[in-house]
Amino acid sequence: MKICQVSFGLSPISSQDIDASNSVIRNLANQFISMGHSVDILSPMDTNIDDQPFHIIPIPIPKIISNSGLLKEAYYSISSAIFFLSKMKRDDYDIIHFHGPAVASLCAIVARIYGIPTIYTTHNPNLTVDRKIECNNKIMLFKELNESHLPFLNSICSIYSERFAFKSVDKIVAVSNTQRDNIIKYFSVNPSRIEYIPNGIDTKMFNLNFDHSHLMKLHNLKNEKIVLCLARLAPYKNQLTLVKSILHILDFIDNIRFIFVGPISKPFLEYYNEIDRFIESHNLKKYVIFTGSVNSSLIPAYYSLADIVVLPSLSEGMPLVLLEAMGCGKAIVASSIEPNLELAKNGSEMLFVDPLNPQEISASIIKILRDEELKGSLEISSRKTVVKYFDWTNIARQTLSLYDELKKSRR
Repeated sequence: MKICQVSFGLSPISSQDIDASNSVIRNLANQFISMGHSVDILSPMDTNIDDQPFHIIPIPIPKIISNSGLLKEAYYSISSAIFFLSKMKRDDYDIIHFHGPAVASLCAIVARIYGIPTIYTTHNPNLTVDRKIECNNKIMLFKELNESHLPFLNSICSIYSERFAFKSVDKIVAVSNTQRDNIIKYFSVNPSRIEYIPNGIDTKMFNLNFDHSHLMKLHNLKNEKIVLCLARLAPYKNQLTLVKSILHILDFIDNIRFIFVGPISKPFLEYYNEIDRFIESHNLKKYVIFTGSVNSSLIPAYYSLADIVVLPSLSEGMPLVLLEAMGCGKAIVASSIEPNLELAKNGSEMLFVDPLNPQEISASIIKILRDEELKGSLEISSRKTVVKYFDWTNIARQTLSLYDELKKSRR
Protein backbone atom coordinates (compact mmCIF):
# COMPACT_ATOMS: atom_id res chain seq x y z
CA MET A 1 0.00 0.00 0.00
CA LYS A 2 1.23 3.50 -0.82
CA ILE A 3 0.51 5.76 2.16
CA CYS A 4 0.91 9.51 2.65
CA GLN A 5 1.04 10.89 6.19
CA VAL A 6 0.53 14.66 6.40
CA SER A 7 1.83 16.51 9.46
CA PHE A 8 0.08 19.35 11.27
CA GLY A 9 2.42 21.88 9.69
CA LEU A 10 3.47 23.92 12.72
CA SER A 11 6.70 22.01 13.40
CA PRO A 12 8.86 19.77 11.22
CA ILE A 13 9.19 16.02 11.45
CA SER A 14 12.55 15.91 13.18
CA SER A 15 14.65 13.57 15.29
CA GLN A 16 14.90 16.42 17.81
CA ASP A 17 11.16 17.04 17.98
CA ILE A 18 9.04 15.82 20.91
CA ASP A 19 5.74 17.07 19.46
CA ALA A 20 3.17 14.34 20.12
CA SER A 21 1.48 14.34 16.69
CA ASN A 22 4.84 14.20 14.91
CA SER A 23 5.88 11.30 17.14
CA VAL A 24 2.69 9.48 16.08
CA ILE A 25 3.51 10.05 12.41
CA ARG A 26 7.12 8.83 12.76
CA ASN A 27 6.12 5.70 14.62
CA LEU A 28 3.23 4.80 12.32
CA ALA A 29 5.49 5.28 9.30
CA ASN A 30 8.17 3.00 10.73
CA GLN A 31 5.61 0.32 11.56
CA PHE A 32 3.97 0.48 8.11
CA ILE A 33 7.31 0.15 6.35
CA SER A 34 8.27 -2.83 8.51
CA MET A 35 5.01 -4.44 7.29
CA GLY A 36 5.96 -3.93 3.64
CA HIS A 37 4.18 -0.67 2.77
CA SER A 38 5.69 2.53 1.35
CA VAL A 39 5.26 5.85 3.19
CA ASP A 40 5.67 9.50 2.22
CA ILE A 41 5.45 12.23 4.87
CA LEU A 42 4.59 15.86 4.13
CA SER A 43 6.28 18.21 6.58
CA PRO A 44 7.47 21.85 6.79
CA MET A 45 10.75 22.58 5.02
CA ASP A 46 13.20 22.74 7.96
CA THR A 47 12.99 19.00 8.46
CA ASN A 48 16.17 17.37 9.72
CA ILE A 49 15.95 13.64 10.20
CA ASP A 50 18.52 11.04 9.24
CA ASP A 51 18.57 7.28 8.65
CA GLN A 52 14.81 6.86 8.42
CA PRO A 53 13.15 4.45 5.96
CA PHE A 54 10.31 6.79 5.03
CA HIS A 55 10.45 9.54 2.41
CA ILE A 56 9.92 13.12 3.62
CA ILE A 57 8.44 15.65 1.20
CA PRO A 58 9.40 19.11 2.51
CA ILE A 59 6.97 22.01 2.12
CA PRO A 60 8.87 25.35 2.15
CA ILE A 61 7.66 27.94 4.68
CA PRO A 62 8.74 31.59 4.13
CA LYS A 63 10.72 32.97 7.08
CA ILE A 64 8.53 36.05 7.21
CA ILE A 65 5.58 33.98 8.49
CA SER A 66 7.49 31.24 10.33
CA ASN A 67 6.64 32.73 13.76
CA SER A 68 2.92 33.17 13.07
CA GLY A 69 1.04 29.95 13.81
CA LEU A 70 -2.13 30.88 11.90
CA LEU A 71 -0.34 32.19 8.80
CA LYS A 72 2.12 29.30 8.81
CA GLU A 73 -0.67 26.74 9.03
CA ALA A 74 -2.64 28.43 6.25
CA TYR A 75 0.38 28.67 3.95
CA TYR A 76 1.35 25.06 4.63
CA SER A 77 -2.19 23.87 3.90
CA ILE A 78 -2.41 25.73 0.56
CA SER A 79 1.07 24.56 -0.47
CA SER A 80 0.18 20.97 0.42
CA ALA A 81 -3.00 21.18 -1.68
CA ILE A 82 -0.95 22.44 -4.64
CA PHE A 83 1.48 19.54 -4.14
CA PHE A 84 -1.36 17.01 -4.20
CA LEU A 85 -2.87 18.57 -7.34
CA SER A 86 0.48 18.14 -9.07
CA LYS A 87 1.18 14.70 -7.59
CA MET A 88 -2.15 13.15 -8.52
CA LYS A 89 -1.63 13.93 -12.18
CA ARG A 90 1.39 11.59 -12.15
CA ASP A 91 0.79 9.08 -9.37
CA ASP A 92 -1.84 8.25 -6.79
CA TYR A 93 -1.66 7.29 -3.12
CA ASP A 94 -3.82 4.48 -1.79
CA ILE A 95 -4.59 6.50 1.34
CA ILE A 96 -3.88 10.00 2.70
CA HIS A 97 -3.78 10.34 6.49
CA PHE A 98 -3.87 13.88 7.91
CA HIS A 99 -2.79 14.96 11.40
CA GLY A 100 -3.79 18.64 11.24
CA PRO A 101 -7.25 20.16 10.68
CA ALA A 102 -6.49 23.00 8.26
CA VAL A 103 -4.44 20.86 5.90
CA ALA A 104 -7.07 18.10 6.10
CA SER A 105 -9.90 20.53 5.27
CA LEU A 106 -8.25 21.75 2.08
CA CYS A 107 -6.36 18.70 0.81
CA ALA A 108 -9.23 16.26 1.35
CA ILE A 109 -11.15 18.17 -1.33
CA VAL A 110 -8.29 17.56 -3.78
CA ALA A 111 -8.12 13.89 -2.79
CA ARG A 112 -11.85 13.49 -3.38
CA ILE A 113 -11.45 14.72 -6.96
CA TYR A 114 -9.09 11.82 -7.61
CA GLY A 115 -11.04 9.28 -5.57
CA ILE A 116 -8.39 8.79 -2.87
CA PRO A 117 -9.63 7.85 0.63
CA THR A 118 -8.76 10.26 3.43
CA ILE A 119 -8.45 9.95 7.21
CA TYR A 120 -7.94 12.65 9.81
CA THR A 121 -6.56 11.96 13.28
CA THR A 122 -7.34 14.83 15.61
CA HIS A 123 -4.80 15.51 18.36
CA ASN A 124 -6.60 18.63 19.64
CA PRO A 125 -6.73 18.71 23.48
CA ASN A 126 -9.65 21.17 23.27
CA LEU A 127 -11.86 18.30 22.15
CA THR A 128 -11.44 16.30 25.35
CA VAL A 129 -13.46 18.43 27.78
CA ASP A 130 -15.04 16.16 30.38
CA ARG A 131 -17.66 18.60 31.62
CA LYS A 132 -21.13 19.25 30.21
CA ILE A 133 -21.37 22.32 27.96
CA GLU A 134 -24.75 23.73 26.98
CA CYS A 135 -24.43 26.40 24.28
CA ASN A 136 -26.68 27.04 21.28
CA ASN A 137 -24.37 29.72 19.92
CA LYS A 138 -21.41 28.14 18.07
CA ILE A 139 -19.00 30.97 18.93
CA MET A 140 -19.74 30.60 22.64
CA LEU A 141 -19.50 26.82 22.39
CA PHE A 142 -16.07 27.01 20.78
CA LYS A 143 -15.01 29.52 23.42
CA GLU A 144 -16.01 27.01 26.09
CA LEU A 145 -14.04 24.29 24.27
CA ASN A 146 -10.84 26.33 24.62
CA GLU A 147 -9.28 24.02 27.23
CA SER A 148 -5.73 24.90 26.20
CA HIS A 149 -6.28 28.63 26.85
CA LEU A 150 -5.36 29.81 23.37
CA PRO A 151 -5.99 33.46 22.44
CA PHE A 152 -9.65 33.84 21.42
CA LEU A 153 -8.99 34.23 17.66
CA ASN A 154 -6.63 31.24 17.63
CA SER A 155 -9.17 29.18 19.55
CA ILE A 156 -12.03 29.99 17.17
CA CYS A 157 -9.84 29.28 14.11
CA SER A 158 -8.65 26.03 15.68
CA ILE A 159 -12.12 24.68 16.41
CA TYR A 160 -13.65 25.85 13.12
CA SER A 161 -10.83 24.19 11.18
CA GLU A 162 -11.58 20.99 13.12
CA ARG A 163 -15.23 21.32 12.09
CA PHE A 164 -14.31 21.68 8.40
CA ALA A 165 -11.87 18.78 8.63
CA PHE A 166 -14.55 16.51 10.11
CA LYS A 167 -16.82 17.33 7.15
CA SER A 168 -14.11 16.95 4.50
CA VAL A 169 -12.52 13.56 5.21
CA ASP A 170 -13.91 10.05 4.83
CA LYS A 171 -13.01 8.83 8.31
CA ILE A 172 -12.05 10.50 11.60
CA VAL A 173 -9.74 8.90 14.15
CA ALA A 174 -10.24 9.94 17.78
CA VAL A 175 -7.36 9.09 20.12
CA SER A 176 -9.59 8.82 23.20
CA ASN A 177 -13.18 7.81 23.85
CA THR A 178 -13.84 11.19 25.45
CA GLN A 179 -12.67 12.89 22.29
CA ARG A 180 -14.87 10.61 20.16
CA ASP A 181 -17.94 11.35 22.29
CA ASN A 182 -17.35 15.12 22.14
CA ILE A 183 -16.93 15.12 18.35
CA ILE A 184 -20.29 13.36 18.03
CA LYS A 185 -21.93 15.61 20.63
CA TYR A 186 -20.64 19.07 19.68
CA PHE A 187 -20.05 18.66 15.92
CA SER A 188 -23.01 16.42 15.00
CA VAL A 189 -20.78 13.85 13.30
CA ASN A 190 -22.29 10.46 12.46
CA PRO A 191 -20.76 7.91 14.88
CA SER A 192 -20.11 5.52 11.97
CA ARG A 193 -17.54 7.98 10.59
CA ILE A 194 -15.40 7.95 13.74
CA GLU A 195 -12.96 5.27 14.86
CA TYR A 196 -11.27 5.14 18.25
CA ILE A 197 -7.58 4.30 17.79
CA PRO A 198 -5.34 5.40 20.68
CA ASN A 199 -1.78 6.61 20.44
CA GLY A 200 0.93 4.08 21.15
CA ILE A 201 4.58 3.80 22.07
CA ASP A 202 7.58 1.74 21.06
CA THR A 203 7.81 -0.53 24.10
CA LYS A 204 11.31 -1.64 23.05
CA MET A 205 12.56 1.95 23.10
CA PHE A 206 10.70 2.94 26.27
CA ASN A 207 11.76 0.16 28.59
CA LEU A 208 13.04 -0.54 32.09
CA ASN A 209 16.76 -0.42 31.28
CA PHE A 210 18.12 2.91 30.07
CA ASP A 211 21.36 4.56 31.14
CA HIS A 212 20.89 8.04 32.66
CA SER A 213 24.33 8.61 34.17
CA HIS A 214 25.08 11.38 31.64
CA LEU A 215 22.00 13.28 32.84
CA MET A 216 23.16 12.95 36.46
CA LYS A 217 26.37 14.73 35.47
CA LEU A 218 24.62 17.26 33.24
CA HIS A 219 22.28 18.40 36.05
CA ASN A 220 24.80 17.94 38.88
CA LEU A 221 22.66 15.34 40.65
CA LYS A 222 23.79 12.90 43.34
CA ASN A 223 21.21 10.91 45.30
CA GLU A 224 18.19 13.24 45.16
CA LYS A 225 14.67 11.97 44.52
CA ILE A 226 13.65 13.09 41.03
CA VAL A 227 10.17 14.23 40.02
CA LEU A 228 9.85 14.61 36.25
CA CYS A 229 7.27 16.65 34.32
CA LEU A 230 7.65 16.26 30.57
CA ALA A 231 5.44 18.61 28.52
CA ARG A 232 5.61 21.81 26.55
CA LEU A 233 5.32 24.76 28.93
CA ALA A 234 1.74 26.03 28.62
CA PRO A 235 -1.17 26.93 30.94
CA TYR A 236 -3.17 23.83 29.99
CA LYS A 237 -0.19 21.64 30.92
CA ASN A 238 -0.52 23.25 34.38
CA GLN A 239 3.13 23.22 35.49
CA LEU A 240 2.49 26.15 37.85
CA THR A 241 0.28 24.05 40.14
CA LEU A 242 2.99 21.39 40.34
CA VAL A 243 5.53 24.08 41.27
CA LYS A 244 3.15 25.31 43.99
CA SER A 245 2.97 21.77 45.38
CA ILE A 246 6.73 21.84 46.02
CA LEU A 247 6.16 24.05 49.07
CA HIS A 248 4.14 21.29 50.75
CA ILE A 249 6.52 18.51 49.70
CA LEU A 250 9.56 20.25 51.20
CA ASP A 251 7.94 20.08 54.64
CA PHE A 252 8.50 16.31 54.46
CA ILE A 253 11.21 15.66 51.86
CA ASP A 254 14.09 18.04 51.27
CA ASN A 255 16.44 15.88 49.19
CA ILE A 256 14.41 16.22 46.00
CA ARG A 257 14.59 17.87 42.57
CA PHE A 258 11.85 18.72 40.07
CA ILE A 259 12.87 18.53 36.40
CA PHE A 260 10.66 20.14 33.76
CA VAL A 261 11.45 18.95 30.23
CA GLY A 262 9.80 20.62 27.24
CA PRO A 263 9.92 23.64 24.95
CA ILE A 264 9.22 27.15 26.20
CA SER A 265 7.58 28.80 23.20
CA LYS A 266 6.99 32.50 22.62
CA PRO A 267 3.15 32.42 22.98
CA PHE A 268 3.52 31.06 26.52
CA LEU A 269 6.56 33.05 27.64
CA GLU A 270 4.47 35.05 30.14
CA TYR A 271 3.32 31.79 31.71
CA TYR A 272 6.95 30.76 32.16
CA ASN A 273 7.69 34.16 33.70
CA GLU A 274 4.80 33.69 36.13
CA ILE A 275 6.25 30.33 37.21
CA ASP A 276 9.72 31.83 37.50
CA ARG A 277 8.43 34.66 39.70
CA PHE A 278 6.78 32.13 42.01
CA ILE A 279 10.01 30.12 42.24
CA GLU A 280 12.05 33.24 43.02
CA SER A 281 9.63 34.61 45.61
CA HIS A 282 9.53 31.27 47.48
CA ASN A 283 13.26 30.46 47.25
CA LEU A 284 12.73 27.27 45.24
CA LYS A 285 15.49 27.82 42.68
CA LYS A 286 17.73 25.01 43.97
CA TYR A 287 14.90 22.48 43.68
CA VAL A 288 13.76 23.19 40.12
CA ILE A 289 15.39 22.55 36.71
CA PHE A 290 13.96 23.68 33.37
CA THR A 291 15.72 21.99 30.44
CA GLY A 292 13.80 23.56 27.54
CA SER A 293 13.61 21.48 24.36
CA VAL A 294 15.73 18.33 24.30
CA ASN A 295 16.57 15.83 21.59
CA SER A 296 13.93 13.10 21.46
CA SER A 297 16.69 10.47 21.84
CA LEU A 298 17.21 11.73 25.42
CA ILE A 299 13.60 11.25 26.51
CA PRO A 300 13.91 7.59 27.63
CA ALA A 301 16.95 8.56 29.74
CA TYR A 302 14.95 11.30 31.49
CA TYR A 303 12.23 8.77 32.34
CA SER A 304 14.90 6.39 33.63
CA LEU A 305 16.29 9.19 35.81
CA ALA A 306 12.91 9.89 37.43
CA ASP A 307 11.51 8.35 40.60
CA ILE A 308 8.07 9.74 39.78
CA VAL A 309 6.54 11.19 36.60
CA VAL A 310 3.86 13.85 37.10
CA LEU A 311 1.44 15.09 34.43
CA PRO A 312 -0.91 17.70 35.97
CA SER A 313 -2.55 18.72 32.66
CA LEU A 314 -5.98 20.32 32.53
CA SER A 315 -6.50 18.90 29.05
CA GLU A 316 -4.99 16.17 26.84
CA GLY A 317 -5.83 14.41 23.59
CA MET A 318 -4.17 11.06 24.35
CA PRO A 319 -1.13 11.71 26.58
CA LEU A 320 1.96 10.11 25.01
CA VAL A 321 3.93 11.20 28.06
CA LEU A 322 1.93 8.86 30.29
CA LEU A 323 2.27 5.99 27.81
CA GLU A 324 6.04 6.52 27.62
CA ALA A 325 6.35 6.71 31.40
CA MET A 326 4.30 3.52 31.71
CA GLY A 327 6.58 1.83 29.18
CA CYS A 328 9.57 2.77 31.31
CA GLY A 329 7.86 1.30 34.37
CA LYS A 330 7.55 4.56 36.29
CA ALA A 331 5.35 5.50 39.23
CA ILE A 332 2.97 8.17 37.92
CA VAL A 333 0.82 10.96 39.35
CA ALA A 334 -1.66 12.28 36.77
CA SER A 335 -4.57 14.68 36.64
CA SER A 336 -7.98 13.03 36.89
CA ILE A 337 -9.15 14.06 33.42
CA GLU A 338 -10.90 11.53 31.19
CA PRO A 339 -8.12 10.87 28.62
CA ASN A 340 -5.73 10.05 31.50
CA LEU A 341 -8.28 7.87 33.27
CA GLU A 342 -8.76 5.86 30.07
CA LEU A 343 -5.18 4.60 30.30
CA ALA A 344 -5.80 2.88 33.63
CA LYS A 345 -7.18 -0.41 32.35
CA ASN A 346 -7.12 -2.10 35.76
CA GLY A 347 -7.14 0.97 38.01
CA SER A 348 -3.73 0.34 39.57
CA GLU A 349 -1.35 1.92 37.03
CA MET A 350 -1.07 5.41 38.56
CA LEU A 351 -2.45 7.81 41.18
CA PHE A 352 -4.98 10.40 39.99
CA VAL A 353 -5.32 13.88 41.50
CA ASP A 354 -7.31 17.07 41.15
CA PRO A 355 -4.98 19.09 38.86
CA LEU A 356 -5.92 22.39 40.52
CA ASN A 357 -5.14 21.21 44.06
CA PRO A 358 -1.42 21.56 44.95
CA GLN A 359 -1.96 19.83 48.32
CA GLU A 360 -3.46 16.77 46.62
CA ILE A 361 -0.57 16.59 44.13
CA SER A 362 2.01 16.93 46.90
CA ALA A 363 0.28 14.30 49.06
CA SER A 364 0.40 11.75 46.22
CA ILE A 365 4.07 12.43 45.51
CA ILE A 366 4.95 12.08 49.21
CA LYS A 367 2.87 8.91 49.48
CA ILE A 368 4.75 7.22 46.63
CA LEU A 369 8.20 8.29 47.81
CA ARG A 370 7.50 7.04 51.34
CA ASP A 371 5.94 3.71 50.33
CA GLU A 372 8.32 1.52 48.33
CA GLU A 373 5.75 -1.27 48.06
CA LEU A 374 3.19 1.09 46.50
CA LYS A 375 5.84 2.55 44.18
CA GLY A 376 6.89 -0.92 42.99
CA SER A 377 3.29 -1.98 42.44
CA LEU A 378 2.56 1.08 40.31
CA GLU A 379 5.71 0.50 38.25
CA ILE A 380 4.88 -3.14 37.48
CA SER A 381 1.23 -2.49 36.70
CA SER A 382 1.90 0.45 34.36
CA ARG A 383 4.44 -1.49 32.29
CA LYS A 384 2.13 -4.51 31.91
CA THR A 385 -0.77 -2.35 30.72
CA VAL A 386 1.17 -0.40 28.12
CA VAL A 387 2.73 -3.54 26.61
CA LYS A 388 -0.66 -5.24 26.39
CA TYR A 389 -2.75 -2.38 25.02
CA PHE A 390 -0.59 0.42 23.60
CA ASP A 391 2.38 -1.04 21.71
CA TRP A 392 2.82 0.63 18.30
CA THR A 393 2.70 -2.71 16.49
CA ASN A 394 -0.90 -3.22 17.65
CA ILE A 395 -1.89 0.40 16.96
CA ALA A 396 -0.42 0.25 13.44
CA ARG A 397 -2.38 -2.93 12.69
CA GLN A 398 -5.61 -1.22 13.80
CA THR A 399 -4.80 1.76 11.57
CA LEU A 400 -4.01 -0.45 8.56
CA SER A 401 -7.30 -2.28 9.09
CA LEU A 402 -9.08 1.07 8.79
CA TYR A 403 -7.10 1.86 5.61
CA ASP A 404 -8.16 -1.47 4.09
CA GLU A 405 -11.79 -0.85 5.02
CA LEU A 406 -11.73 2.52 3.28
CA LYS A 407 -10.01 1.16 0.19
CA LYS A 408 -12.60 -1.62 -0.17
CA SER A 409 -15.45 0.86 0.20
CA ARG A 410 -14.09 2.81 -2.79
CA ARG A 411 -14.02 -0.20 -5.14
